[in-house]
Amino acid sequence: MSAVEPLFLYETENQDMTLAEVRETFNGDPASSIPFLVRLLENPKSPFSLPGDISLGDHDAVHFLLNQDMSNDGEAFVIGFTMGNASKTRFYHLMIFEFASRFLYPDGYRLSREQIRIFRRGVEAGRQAGVKDINRINFSKWDELRMKEIRDRLGVKARKVPPELRCARFSDREKRENPESA
Repeated sequence: MSAVEPLFLYETENQDMTLAEVRETFNGDPASSIPFLVRLLENPKSPFSLPGDISLGDHDAVHFLLNQDMSNDGEAFVIGFTMGNASKTRFYHLMIFEFASRFLYPDGYRLSREQIRIFRRGVEAGRQAGVKDINRINFSKWDELRMKEIRDRLGVKARKVPPELRCARFSDREKRENPESA
């Protein structure tokens, strides 16, 4: 099986930082701002959560692990990765998520057709990861480990992204809050 090339290559800029240090650089949405339907399908405390469900703090750690930003593109890849990596995920789970995130999720969380393709790339990358059920790891126990060590333990390969392939992007939330700067 050939390796899946992720949409955004993993950069190595945070390789020598601990997970706790990377968390300190992040300013994400509070759990209280996550819409009901998103929590219903993605929160492990929900009786209707889909395989790959993960706590918000651990979800953020997967963003850092994969070096995905908090845009809807990054969200699509990370959710795809955790679902693809979950041993209980079946085809119908993926179809439920795709339908809900494409047509039922509220604005700001709804995925476009292109983002569904990104989600599918995440699913494939998650299936090929060295460790299964990454959504069940309590990443807070790894806060003092360096990102390189966490990636090595989980079989996530980091690559340097050439400057010409990097893009300065704002997260979707920043675009909503500061539309003139996007």
